[in-house]
Amino acid sequence: MGRGGDMSCGESCIKYILFFFNFLFWLIGAAILGIGLWLRFDGRMKGIATLAEQEGQDPYAVVYFIMCLGAIVFLLGFLGCAGACCESKCMLGLYAGLIVLIIILEIVAGILAAVYKNDVEKAVMTAMTNNMVNYGDIAIAEASRNESSKAIDEIQQMFKCCGDTNSDVYDGQIPDSCYEDKVTTNTQFEEGCADAIKEWLKHNMGLIIGVVCGVIGFEILSAVMAGCVLRGIDT
Repeated sequence: MGRGGDMSCGESCIKYILFFFNFLFWLIGAAILGIGLWLRFDGRMKGIATLAEQEGQDPYAVVYFIMCLGAIVFLLGFLGCAGACCESKCMLGLYAGLIVLIIILEIVAGILAAVYKNDVEKAVMTAMTNNMVNYGDIAIAEASRNESSKAIDEIQQMFKCCGDTNSDVYDGQIPDSCYEDKVTTNTQFEEGCADAIKEWLKHNMGLIIGVVCGVIGFEILSAVMAGCVLRGIDT
């Protein structure tokens, strides 16, 4: 696994640990990319995105960032593994520099997500309530009504909820999507969609934040180890 002839025992150990860490990076990058793809094509996210876009928000921006982050971490893992194996100062220097840059970008993205989180959430809730009030209204253009009603139906079925805070928003004309199976059970969903969506976002945001924090920790440690290996490589 490389030359390692002029390295001390400690530096050689760090080189092997760096290789192991970057193999984990490679796996973590694949996992983050998978989470991004899941959010992009998940049916619940699709319904939320349709409503948010009506209020001028783009909820997929964060999803695309997650996908890009996963792809970059995936490639970084490969670069770190190759640099440690070949004891390449060029590859390890590039690797350490990119990690520092990515950590900065991740911190900036986290701040932006925290700043605009409430705006996106408010836009989704406003659009959802407006579309529920106008659900099936013949005064709305056919294409717009079909798109909006379909988004509401998808949300209510996926989240097993009815109405914004309750079914009163429908003024007695409750859509079939408020039921698990109206024909056989006729059991109406009790929870409002506002609470259901907030709970789903809270649960999944915790997962995403946890993964990103873990990645940042790995990145900092790997950058330090890359610097140690660089010191031990022959010029």
